[in-house]
Order: sequence, then structure tokens, then C-alpha cells
Amino acid sequence: MQESQHPREKLAQNKLVLVDFYGDHCAPCKQMAPAIEEVSNAYRSRLVMVKVNVTQNPQIASDFGVMSVPCLMLFKNGELVTQKSGYHTKEALVAWFGKHI
Repeated sequence: MQESQHPREKLAQNKLVLVDFYGDHCAPCKQMAPAIEEVSNAYRSRLVMVKVNVTQNPQIASDFGVMSVPCLMLFKNGELVTQKSGYHTKEALVAWFGKHI
């Protein structure tokens, strides 16, 4: 997993890229972090994950149009496939990934 680098560097890869936008003081972000980590590890062979701390990297969040956190964006071949905002359970994340992987 890559932390807070610009996601565009990873989007050209031939894998799915999950960009996890989170904030330092975001309680739902902290609650979801273990589930996001676990689900992304389960799909590690087909997925690259990039975490972006919007507090430290507001320009990156702005570049991607992130208005609130947590925000997950899934890209394939550099194109946005889908995104989710707000708190989601591990089960909801598994179902969401399953539709797109």
C-alpha cells in the first residue's frame, strides 16, 4: 500500500487501483480503516491501494473532486469505475469490491 503519494502515478497500472481518501480527525475513516485494509489485502493480486490523507494533501483531494471523507474511488486503466463516500461496513465493502473485481 502506498501512503499519500499522488494516485495518478499508480492509475496507469494494469490493475485496479483503490484510492482511499481519509482525514486525521475523521472518526468513520478510523473505524473503516481495518476493514479497508483487510479487504484490499484479500484482493492484493489484482488491486493496488493508495491512501491519501486529505488533511496533509488537500490539493490531491481537490484534484479528484473529493468533498467529504471517507471517500473510496476505484479506477481501472486510469478511468474511474465507481466511488463510495461515507461509512460502510466490511460486508458492504466486500460486496462493492466483488461487483467490480
